[in-house]
Amino acid sequence: TIGQSAFQGCVSLNNVSIPASVTSLGSDAFYHCSNLTAIDMSEGNLNYSSIGGVLYNKNASLLIQCPSARSGAFEVPGSVTEIGGSAFAMNHGLTAVSMGAGVTLVGEQSFLDCQNLTEVTLGDGVVTIGQMAFANCISLGSMAIPAAVNEIGTMAFYGCQSLTNITFLGLRSPEMVGYEWVGGTNPMLLLGH
Repeated sequence: TIGQSAFQGCVSLNNVSIPASVTSLGSDAFYHCSNLTAIDMSEGNLNYSSIGGVLYNKNASLLIQCPSARSGAFEVPGSVTEIGGSAFAMNHGLTAVSMGAGVTLVGEQSFLDCQNLTEVTLGDGVVTIGQMAFANCISLGSMAIPAAVNEIGTMAFYGCQSLTNITFLGLRSPEMVGYEWVGGTNPMLLLGH
């Protein structure tokens, strides 16, 4: 077992190799390890996997952790249905992310404080955008909200200072929209509905 927040803030950690014997990983185990470039999981592990140094559950339906030092654009694999809480949080090198239609949940704080993230393409299947999912993504200029989105969590886009354009692609409003979902932003244009 690797406990909750076990390596949180270990800024000198560059690479992690996890053996097959690990059966449980606590939440935020590698949170804010700012120089971590890869998390490598033993192929024999029955509960977890890694693809290109990114940590997933065994069948890669849950993206658990993208290393904080990963930079550039990232395409979420087609097998993924859920972006885990804090999965990309505090990644200052991430510039763009695209998700396929299979993703239904963008977890809480999943992209929190990704300061250089300029482009996000949400898949058509996204139903829930979690609390603070994109909070403090200060370079994010626009966002298209897919028609399937039913819930936008509290402070989901809080502090996104460059966010000026939000387009709702559906014919109906989300049923649940959290408090201050665009607080600290200045969306000049809300399109749709």
